[in-house]
Amino acid sequence: MAEKKISTETKNSNVLENKEFKVVPIKIITDQEKIKIIMDKTRMKILKLLREGIIEEGKRRHELTVREMAELLNISTPQSLYHHVDLLVEHGFLYPAKEVKKKRSKITYYARTASVFFVVSSLGEVPEYDLGMGEFVKVFLDTLGIEVSDEEFHELAKLFVEFQKRETDIISKYAPLIKMRDEEDQSNFNQGLWVFAKIMLASDEHGIEISKKISKIIFPKLEKRLKELETKNK
Repeated sequence: MAEKKISTETKNSNVLENKEFKVVPIKIITDQEKIKIIMDKTRMKILKLLREGIIEEGKRRHELTVREMAELLNISTPQSLYHHVDLLVEHGFLYPAKEVKKKRSKITYYARTASVFFVVSSLGEVPEYDLGMGEFVKVFLDTLGIEVSDEEFHELAKLFVEFQKRETDIISKYAPLIKMRDEEDQSNFNQGLWVFAKIMLASDEHGIEISKKISKIIFPKLEKRLKELETKNK
């Protein structure tokens, strides 16, 4: 798709580039509304397309018009994409990189605001802890086969949210240093960031403190289950 030839609209025109906007290497997305925006299938295709770019005169261009996007995505009506592009601009995923004035019309080229968007879900949907994290803790406990009191459950949910927020803070701190070696390999890149954050959390005082609080609730129950299993197998 990236190598497909399309008609362009830049020649013999007045070009106004947006040089004030600074594209960052990575953006950490935790806001639930923004996550819903970016997870739409059409908008994900748009972002992927802009990451890949197109080859033009031997160079790769990552700025595209809505009409070019529609052509590359095999969409016959470019107008149907404007709503998606506007939402991506409104929520900080795209920005107008340049405008081309041609006779009485103005053509806008859009680009990504970051090379990578790293989505961290299940954060902040409910003030104390969100329902998504509550469900995660429930599955986590069911997997281990242990039971906790309502008070312990609420405490675990809060601690898991706090732990994930700390993980996000660490990734955000080192974001300017992070680069994708292969832009096509998004899943491996995300997995690498996840492992990196876990390693950093292992030596982070705040992360260690949260882990100890979680362990204090879970470990005694795990030890009890192990003893019960050992007794049963004798």
